[in-house]
Amino acid sequence: MNRFHLLVLTLGLLSLSACGDKDDTGAEPPAEYEGDEAGECFDDADNDMDGLFDCDDPDCSGASACQEADTDTDSDADSDTDADSDADSDADSDSDADADTDVVCIPCKGNFAITNSFDLEEAAQCESITGYLYITGQDWLSDVTLPCLVDVGGRLYVYDNAALFSLAGLSSLEAVGGDLDIGENDALVSVEGLGSLASIGGDLTVDGNDILTDLGGLSGLQSVAETLHVMNNPMMDSLGGLPSLESVGHYLNIYNNASMTTADLSGLQTVAVDLYIGENDALTILDMPNLGSVGTDLTVTYNDSLCQDDAEAFAAPLSVGGNVFIYGNYGSCE
Repeated sequence: MNRFHLLVLTLGLLSLSACGDKDDTGAEPPAEYEGDEAGECFDDADNDMDGLFDCDDPDCSGASACQEADTDTDSDADSDTDADSDADSDADSDSDADADTDVVCIPCKGNFAITNSFDLEEAAQCESITGYLYITGQDWLSDVTLPCLVDVGGRLYVYDNAALFSLAGLSSLEAVGGDLDIGENDALVSVEGLGSLASIGGDLTVDGNDILTDLGGLSGLQSVAETLHVMNNPMMDSLGGLPSLESVGHYLNIYNNASMTTADLSGLQTVAVDLYIGENDALTILDMPNLGSVGTDLTVTYNDSLCQDDAEAFAAPLSVGGNVFIYGNYGSCE
């Protein structure tokens, strides 16, 4: 073979070698990676020569051999026994073990009025409200679900909500800067959700709740800065003790609660102005063992089942700054 033919043959071989790195279209072939062929993610080999083997190589992250086994009996892909996609044991979609979907709590400025479910959802994120909160005339509402709410700067008005049977959704509430009104909620059976409430900067009025039986849910309440009214609650049989309530800053009125047998305020020490207990038809017991003083007038009148002698005995040890009116209590003293 002469030199010319040898040169041509050599160039041809080099050309073929160069073309071997491209496909028929002339494009570069894709780079190899761990798992690009079946079995590579569990063959104990570093197939792409990057120093990482099998499931330790991020290229194998989607391989079935590298997924944690789902050993539970539900239909989702996690390892717990509920039907959601997180790894806890409750049925919501967050990662804690309670049954709610956590809300980010924020301070809220201004006033809020709940007129529909969207308003309630908006207020649900409020840790504090600088103005008032009105929840009134909402027949669809069965509970006030405000899990973040700790403080209302103004008035909290819960009034005339026909289906409202629970205040459990207010369990975080600690302070109301203005008045707290709970009235004419025909289905309300308990105020148990208010156990964390410690102070009220204005009046506390509980008025005209048809089936409310007591105020025991206000177990943490320490002070009412102005007047405490408990009136016109036909099924209320007692005040529930209110063991933490030590002072009422203005008037205390317990009036026209037809089923009330016991007026019990076990922690109460002072009433700054007047104490009035009247027209509670079933009342037989006045139980305020720590009450020491009434700032102005003390009135216990027209409680049809209360023994007059018991009413006078209740008043006798008290320091009363004004007048004492004890009359019209016609109950048996036996």
